[in-house]
Amino acid sequence: MTSTGGDPGAAARAELVAQLRRRGTLSEPRVAAALGQVPRHVFLPEVDLPGAYADEAVPTLYRDGVPVSAASQPAIVAIMLEQLRPPRGGRVLEIGAGTGYNAALLSHLVGPSGRVVTIDIDPDVAAGARAHLAGAGITNVTVICGDGAAGRAEDAPYDGIIVTAGASDLAPAWAGQLAPAGRLVVPLSIRGVQHCVSFTRDGGRLRSTAVCECGFMPLAGAMANADRRLPVPGHPGVFVLTAPDTEVDTAVVAAALGRPGPAAATGLTASVRETFGSLPRWLAFREPASASLAYLRPPEDAAASGVPSVLDSPLRSALQRSAPCLLGTTGFAVLDLARPPGAGTDPGPDPVLELAVRSYGEAQLQRDRLAELIAAWAAAGRPQASHLRIHAYPAGSAPSAAEGFVHRAPHTTFVVSLR
Repeated sequence: MTSTGGDPGAAARAELVAQLRRRGTLSEPRVAAALGQVPRHVFLPEVDLPGAYADEAVPTLYRDGVPVSAASQPAIVAIMLEQLRPPRGGRVLEIGAGTGYNAALLSHLVGPSGRVVTIDIDPDVAAGARAHLAGAGITNVTVICGDGAAGRAEDAPYDGIIVTAGASDLAPAWAGQLAPAGRLVVPLSIRGVQHCVSFTRDGGRLRSTAVCECGFMPLAGAMANADRRLPVPGHPGVFVLTAPDTEVDTAVVAAALGRPGPAAATGLTASVRETFGSLPRWLAFREPASASLAYLRPPEDAAASGVPSVLDSPLRSALQRSAPCLLGTTGFAVLDLARPPGAGTDPGPDPVLELAVRSYGEAQLQRDRLAELIAAWAAAGRPQASHLRIHAYPAGSAPSAAEGFVHRAPHTTFVVSLR
């Protein structure tokens, strides 16, 4: 790939924009212009040029071997910016500064007369974002080190508030600091499954205008994501990922991991996007014992982890692997594959998987229940996140359960239904 003039990333940015347009991820000309002009490589100085413009998330900060901050995948960045629709000359609040790249894109969208405030709880992350923005010549972004749960009242109201870490509740300050016609865009976890939701005001509640699949690092601070990541004893790098109220006995999981049963084919196929977007949500909303079994360690130890190789995501020197599961008192059942994806063919960017279920330990009931839920999901048309409608009410209000699935968080009551 050759550079254009004195800008080493120009050609790479143009190709990234073209790629996102071809995939249908990017359609708004203003967002395309921002992605085509803001130099992502300046915000990822330790990544080579092809890596900086690959449509991939880039972990930038690790703790105990687990990534806790990352530059988001450009595809989801584009989707969220299109959901936000910040006006020219407007004010935007960003919760989670990351590398500063998203704030730079927001700066481009609001223009010189607009203002962006980005807040990060980690002093090192905030300092890095500030330095990167200065290096890119961005002057209308203020970087604050603090807890984004409180927002920043002195610059409110905001035409847009965007959260770039996974939240399991909505901070009252976010709705309180949102302009009457403003939008709140947040990666929202409900029953342990994330959805990127764009909210607008609708009387005394917030109403979703768009919902899509996503996966973000958890929010920290006063509004820390309540989802749990529980290490499985005796199995380095293996975790159970669950909603906060799911009953989990990790000792049972540990004992069962060494006792896998045979894989039982379901007779169904699904794309990776369906399997890790639509299906986990279907399980979570219908089965309290649903969770995910995950592995995050060096690739060479993955086979010995016991976690089925359903979805593998390389992360620099580590490998992330996960599979939906149903927990039991004497074992668990997990989604597996009847055969490797794309066996004998080119798997492509979204390979088709031949779904199977497998019990570990004594979990035949959970295995049969998982197969039953998968069949019901397929029969229902595999509903996507875009089919969802989510209303958010202040905690203490009592919306009718007839409206949809009701999920209560400390500050917010969510009602989820199909459009």
